[in-house]
Amino acid sequence: AGPTPSQRDGLSVIEEKQKRRKTCFYLDECGIALKLPKLPVMTAQCFFHRFFAKESFRRHDRFVVAQACLFLAAKVEESAVALKHLVPTCHRVRYAGRAGAEAPADDSDAGRELKRKVLEAERSVLYAIGFDVIVENPLLYFIHLVRRLHEGGVITGPQQQQFSQIGINFIGDSYRTSLCLQHEPQKVR
Repeated sequence: AGPTPSQRDGLSVIEEKQKRRKTCFYLDECGIALKLPKLPVMTAQCFFHRFFAKESFRRHDRFVVAQACLFLAAKVEESAVALKHLVPTCHRVRYAGRAGAEAPADDSDAGRELKRKVLEAERSVLYAIGFDVIVENPLLYFIHLVRRLHEGGVITGPQQQQFSQIGINFIGDSYRTSLCLQHEPQKVR
């Protein structure tokens, strides 16, 4: 594969990987703060990677794009969250421990502008991913595999829980990389 749009815009491979990884950690933290299940967060991370496979980090605010991906993924995975709740929560996560951590009031000009940017970015994400919002998550394949191993007597109940947790952690960590773009979900497990 050739250089990504970000690399063509002068970003090094290492810088791009760092931006992807750090922004995916941000998405994880936003998901926790919003009390979202893991599946919509992983879907948001996949949308994020797919978006930046076609667009440059130099041309888009990655945090606004991440919020748009989370907003879209929560709807797709039937865990929708209101924009008026998502935007200030993600703002607090991004600026935690720093001056300016408090999000602008929802009805203020700044609050409306933040929501407008997220909605605009959501449209950009949809166009970049070709409106293909179906994400086959390797987690579902893995859970099925572990269930079959347990039913077949290959692993015991306690082993099933331990094995499941290790696999879930590995799959979750894989979404902080572009692995979801490189392999089919059945192969990630």
